[in-house]
Amino acid sequence: MYIPRSFECDDSVAIRTLLEKHSFGVLVTTTTSGRSLASHLPFLPCFDETGKLVCLRGHLARANPQVILLQRQRSSRSSKAPMPLCHPATTT
Repeated sequence: MYIPRSFECDDSVAIRTLLEKHSFGVLVTTTTSGRSLASHLPFLPCFDETGKLVCLRGHLARANPQVILLQRQRSSRSSKAPMPLCHPATTT
């Protein structure tokens, strides 16, 4: 994801404090017809031994319509590798 320099934050203490104070986020996906779906999710931040954020883990209930959408997207991918449980946080 592109992050303008004016919004970059490399302060791991500030990032940890923000994520621990606000542990919910919104997962937004788009259907093939262009309809957007959004779910408020609890997120668990994962930090490495230096305190740097390395991933966010979230949880979706099986009954959530986004689960079906994500499963369909997964089955249409050329790679049948399992979807990662944890996406590494990256900066560009």
